[in-house]
Amino acid sequence: MLRTARGPQTPGSHPTPRMQSSAHRRRVPAMQAKSSVQRQHPAALRDQPGRGIWAHTCETSNPTNPDDLWLIVGLGNPGREYVGTRHNVGFACIDHLGEFGGISVSSKQNKAIVGRGTLFGQKVVLAKPQTFMNLSGDSVGALMRYYKVNRDHLIVLFDDLDTELGKARAQPQGSHNGHNGMRSIIQHLRNERDFPRIRIGIGRPPGQMPPAAWVLKKFSSADEEQLWTTFAQLEDKVETILEGRLVPTQVQGKRKGPR
Repeated sequence: MLRTARGPQTPGSHPTPRMQSSAHRRRVPAMQAKSSVQRQHPAALRDQPGRGIWAHTCETSNPTNPDDLWLIVGLGNPGREYVGTRHNVGFACIDHLGEFGGISVSSKQNKAIVGRGTLFGQKVVLAKPQTFMNLSGDSVGALMRYYKVNRDHLIVLFDDLDTELGKARAQPQGSHNGHNGMRSIIQHLRNERDFPRIRIGIGRPPGQMPPAAWVLKKFSSADEEQLWTTFAQLEDKVETILEGRLVPTQVQGKRKGPR
């Protein structure tokens, strides 16, 4: 069972983690170098009533300088029945980044739950679209227009069948590879695919289980322990992208087949 603090995080619910420099963080083991919230499971893996009820405010303009702001989006489905499932690991990643950086992801905007703050010295907006996976582009497109964010300042976090559990892979661009949320985003970007993304490993289903059934299964307690390895890698991948150090040669592995 999940061992967490109860309820969604708020700015006063825990001390704001102190961001450490890359040099300092590399002098200690990866899991020890992370934030003070490292053993508190993300809100997206907890039972949160009311997430499936959506009423949004659609904004149309904002003076934000696009060169100063990054939009980091985690994909998933709203609603209690999807909490803790593999398909919602993108939401869990956003919650973890919010806790890591002391960012409250709780405001409703452009069909998403969002939070604004700073990660690794960069201004960011963390977002969890509430449109259901297949329509993720509706929310992402609206958020990009509102914050005037270009594609090179968009990072999408999503579940990946062909990456093993406990791993995260960063890529500077690519296709949707059968992922419906990514397909929707690419369509809203007029089929442009040159934006960073991080594939969060959930592994292939066992036996003859259909992938569609596998992604909707909840993580076991043992799986959740492996997610802490994923979150440690996630922080490093996000830092790499925000610092402009992600290059095509860092793309690892190839797709093994259709989803």
